[in-house]
Amino acid sequence: MSKHDRDGEYRLQGLEFAYRLAKAAKDEGKDPVEELLREIKFRRPSGVTALTSGELMTQSKFLHDSDAIKAYTMKTMLAIATAAHFEQTNCGEEGMAEYMDVFNNYANGLLDKQFAWIDILDMVHERTGITLDLPDAVLKELGQK
Repeated sequence: MSKHDRDGEYRLQGLEFAYRLAKAAKDEGKDPVEELLREIKFRRPSGVTALTSGELMTQSKFLHDSDAIKAYTMKTMLAIATAAHFEQTNCGEEGMAEYMDVFNNYANGLLDKQFAWIDILDMVHERTGITLDLPDAVLKELGQK
C-alpha cells in the first residue's frame, strides 16, 4: 500500500470515527459539534494545540501566533547573542548598536522569507570556514539530510 493510499485510509477511518462520535452524541441529546470539539481538543492533532477557548483555531490565528513565537524567539536570540558579543569584544555602545542592526537585518530576512536558515549557515561557512550544525531533525525538515 502506497503512502498516499495509507493516508487516505487513515483519513477515512478518522471521518468514520467522527461520524460515529457525532451520531452517538446526538442520540444521547448532546451537541455533536461540541463533542467533536472536545475530542479534537483531547487528541491535539499534530502536536499543535488546534483549539483555543473551545474554538477551532483558524489558519490566520495559527499563522499570527506562529509569527509571534518567531518574533519572541528572535528577541531572545538577539539578547543572548548581544550579551555574548559584548562579553567577547567590549565594543561599546556604538559597536553594540551596529551589531544589533546587523542581527535584526538577518532576523527580519528570515521572518520575511527572503532567505532560510540554511542560507545563513552557508554564508557563515563561506566567510569564516566555521560549520554551524543544526540538529539532524531540522536538517531533515529543510531537505538537507
